[in-house]
Amino acid sequence: MSKISINHLPVATWNHLRVNEAFADIPSVTGEAVVSVSGDAVVSVSDHSDMRTGMGAEYDALIKSCAKCETISTKDASALVRFDITADGVNALAYHVDAAPGQFITVVQVIDGEDGSELLLSTKLEAKASSHVRLIQYIRGGAGICNDIGTRADEAACVELFQIFDGSGDNRSGVYTRLDGKAAQFISNTGYRNASGLLDMNYVSDHFGRRTNTVMNFGGSLDGGAVKVLRGTIDFKKGCSGAVGNEKEEVLMLSDECVNRTVPLILCAEEDVEGNHGASIGQADEEMLYYMGTRGLSREEATRMLSAAKLESVIAKIDDEKLRREFSEHLKGSSDE
Repeated sequence: MSKISINHLPVATWNHLRVNEAFADIPSVTGEAVVSVSGDAVVSVSDHSDMRTGMGAEYDALIKSCAKCETISTKDASALVRFDITADGVNALAYHVDAAPGQFITVVQVIDGEDGSELLLSTKLEAKASSHVRLIQYIRGGAGICNDIGTRADEAACVELFQIFDGSGDNRSGVYTRLDGKAAQFISNTGYRNASGLLDMNYVSDHFGRRTNTVMNFGGSLDGGAVKVLRGTIDFKKGCSGAVGNEKEEVLMLSDECVNRTVPLILCAEEDVEGNHGASIGQADEEMLYYMGTRGLSREEATRMLSAAKLESVIAKIDDEKLRREFSEHLKGSSDE
């Protein structure tokens, strides 16, 4: 068992808020996850990349010590690869996506596992000039997940991230993005539904290139004794003139016991930039619940529907009809349980 520091804010705030960093007890790896691979991209064993990631240097070093790295690439203009991952015991996996100039690579990770299992995951996305890398994650089941992501985008490249957190285990997630080239973009959509566990997130987007763009959207629901922390940072570095960054979160609080901490942060060392952030946090609208009740829904069914809608809004943005249908059907099934 290793106790490490993760998910650091780039600039510390008051210590009593307990959001400057998080600490995680990381168990020793005991076996290999069950992984099914499909698609047309090439997956090969490689050296670990030194790209920076969102959860931090301690976690990255731990992953390098206990997981082999697999690189995802293609010689074609576009490719897709899907990993269906089932945690079994304590497992560690590392992936590096390498998109050459002009390529479009989509990576799908569907992550599951029983209560008591743990998955230590690292995914690094490298988008060279005019390329597009898309990562779609659907996290479900009872496994505890450490989900670390690092991305880098060159000129006119785009990194796109979709995340759906619908598991009952503790989830820790970190995403770091470096927008190096002119007109590089990072676009992320994250949805979560948490009824009992911990969801600790840290998202940092560093703008180095001119006319770079960040869009980070978060939305979810908390119920029972769930605890959620979101650190969302857009950092405009000197020289990134014309850069634009926007981050927004909508949180639905469904119990008096759940805890939400949202830390939207904009840092700026460049004058000619535009940055916006905001958060909307509240309970379910009583008039809406009453209206749904007149249509035959119990209060529990109505709040479950509102909670699922937060995830559906992310699924609807995925530009793949087959995936949208699969995820929506699974979401409906889990909501009916």
